[in-house]
Amino acid sequence: METNNKKIAQNTIFLYIRMLITMVVSLYTSRVVLNTLGVNDFGIYNVVGGVVAMFGFITNTMASASQRFLAYEIGRKDEEKLRKTFSVTVTIYLLFAVTIIILAETIGLWFIYNKLNLPAERFIAAIWVYQFSILAFIVSILRIPYNAAIIAHEKMGFYAWNSIVEVCLKLLIVLMLVWLSYDKLMLYSVLTFLVVLIITIIYIVYSNATFTSCKYKFQWDKNLFQTMFNFAGWTLFDSLANIGMNQGVNILLNIFFGPTINAARGIAYQISSQVASFVYGFQMATSPQLVKYYASNQKDKFKKLYYRSSKLSYFLLFFITLPVLFEMDLLLKWWLKNVPDYTTLFARLVLISILIDCCSGTSNDVAKATGKVKYYNMFTGIIMFLNLPVSFLFLQYRFEAQSTMIIAMFFSTIAFFFRLILLRSIIGFSVLEYLNFVVRKILLVSIFATILPLFIYYNIHQNIFALFIIFITCMITTSLSIYFIGIDAYERLTLQEYLKKIKHKYF
Repeated sequence: METNNKKIAQNTIFLYIRMLITMVVSLYTSRVVLNTLGVNDFGIYNVVGGVVAMFGFITNTMASASQRFLAYEIGRKDEEKLRKTFSVTVTIYLLFAVTIIILAETIGLWFIYNKLNLPAERFIAAIWVYQFSILAFIVSILRIPYNAAIIAHEKMGFYAWNSIVEVCLKLLIVLMLVWLSYDKLMLYSVLTFLVVLIITIIYIVYSNATFTSCKYKFQWDKNLFQTMFNFAGWTLFDSLANIGMNQGVNILLNIFFGPTINAARGIAYQISSQVASFVYGFQMATSPQLVKYYASNQKDKFKKLYYRSSKLSYFLLFFITLPVLFEMDLLLKWWLKNVPDYTTLFARLVLISILIDCCSGTSNDVAKATGKVKYYNMFTGIIMFLNLPVSFLFLQYRFEAQSTMIIAMFFSTIAFFFRLILLRSIIGFSVLEYLNFVVRKILLVSIFATILPLFIYYNIHQNIFALFIIFITCMITTSLSIYFIGIDAYERLTLQEYLKKIKHKYF
């Protein structure tokens, strides 16, 4: 257990180094891209690229499905089955890529031509964005099995450094946008595709050189294919529901309000993705261990890791989210030269929404680890998909754009409780135990950590000095609340020993 905890901690550190570098570069590049493209072109890229991003979200979910099967065979130490699983995974994605090409060039293209609200003078540029986004997506499909293999083998060092290379290439793209005089939107879509191609080649070369199981050879195992396809199918259903909540609503906002609202929402989601990466790295490091504990029938360790990882996931996210929520307006003005309308409100609501989602912790990873995802993804997927028709209904009755965010928060809360009820039947844990061990402490930490910063925020003039005071206060109150309320005696002792090791090593 101690060795596995050390591995989780080490992999989390690698992913946090990646996250910090990518966050700084991404925030800078977002600012330059917005200023270089302008609000309208940025909104066009967000909504047109979002049509393809709907498929891209599917690949992320499918990657986690592939990772589950690979990690499961690693846990069972079955090398032959691992090779076969990898090859069948590649075959599935090749079939998936062909299907997506057909859908994107028929239904997707029809939707671009007939439904999106795009300025006539920028329509050709929008088509360029769409076609190169499709190419980037197809190439990224080829990366998925290799990406899944790297995470399943817990090679987070390579994953982290390769992600840093990717974000540096994206920084180079931004600089080229400034230097070159060609149509900025069209150029941005082409260069983004080239970055995806380069990174995919690196993944494939590294995996072939490092893992003997990652040498593709066409194999057909009907039972394995059916098991993986059924698992991937229900995982895909859950992805489509999340698409309805995110990209589907994005398209609705374009239809009702135009590309300027898409620009504001796009910035809000960029902020949320950078903030969420604080917890995503930890969950990514934890996920393979959950699968391996389940595969080796270590149920007690499996449940303990589930509870602790869920609680710590929220604390990691809350630690960075709280000060950002307070000082969002000042941060946006500092970061962007021109802040589109609604951006501050959208960003705050999105951050609150991901905090609600994070109360579920690693519940999705736990369900995937067991392989019993049919009813779990069916019911939670249906709940999340309701975001789309309900948002459409509210917008039809002339509600403001931010109403879609509040609707998303409502359904996220409903989905949270359904996840717990469904997991009770899958792994046999107590919902009340989870609510007591995880949710109760989450709520107490959130309340006690917020009181003092909230008092200061409403009693101090907002400027750079106030931002500094709020950030320091939030860090202190959150840290103290987590230490004295959020973690138990065993976790406090583990933290103290870890801090002592750091002190003796570096001081």
